[in-house]
Amino acid sequence: MTYENMCSAIRYVLASQNFESRIEQYEFKQPMPDNEVSERWLVKHKVTGETFLIKTAPRTPADDPVRQLALNELKVLQNCSKSKTVVELEDFFEEGELTYTVHKYMSKSLRDYVTKGGRSSNPVPEQETIQYVQQLVKSLHKLHSRYIVHRDLRMDAVRLKIKKQRVYLYIGQFDFALQLKKNHTVLQTFNVTRPLAPEIQSGKNHDMAADIWALGQIAYQLLCCPSQE
Repeated sequence: MTYENMCSAIRYVLASQNFESRIEQYEFKQPMPDNEVSERWLVKHKVTGETFLIKTAPRTPADDPVRQLALNELKVLQNCSKSKTVVELEDFFEEGELTYTVHKYMSKSLRDYVTKGGRSSNPVPEQETIQYVQQLVKSLHKLHSRYIVHRDLRMDAVRLKIKKQRVYLYIGQFDFALQLKKNHTVLQTFNVTRPLAPEIQSGKNHDMAADIWALGQIAYQLLCCPSQE
């Protein structure tokens, strides 16, 4: 842990002691577009002033499909806690009838960035696309080496930061991600309106190869039609 992260963690713990419940630490600023699993809110910590993204889901029995997805996401993100290529999980807790996951907030997605300035209908230059794809290949390698399959990788799930005019990509939105066992596949499917890897859409067994298909889709969209879902 770096000195900066350690100080941030200490401030977070001290600030948490001033509230009767953990959710009271946050000021809910605005709702974010819902996904198929949970409600999402942009929040601000009342003491540190930091901005986070909170996902809420019903606190249902462990065998409920929605709760199982939330627990799967938690397990995956905890396994990625030392990775610098995913959107970090800040906190997880359950209060009342809801489950809360608190995530670092990154305002821009890869789609937002490459379609800015009215260039949404224009292909991203080949060299720029190569740089993005190279970063995502490295990120997926780290996930797959831990036997994690994302299953819903897309341009909106890739978040970014800009440091010294360089773009750094981070994979987020692990709502449907799974932790597999070595050399195992999974048959668990889910329904969304956007395109998914063919083996997922057809209800067949799948593994990390589904993410490679999704990466190919991202590369195609960057080179041809960045604004297309």
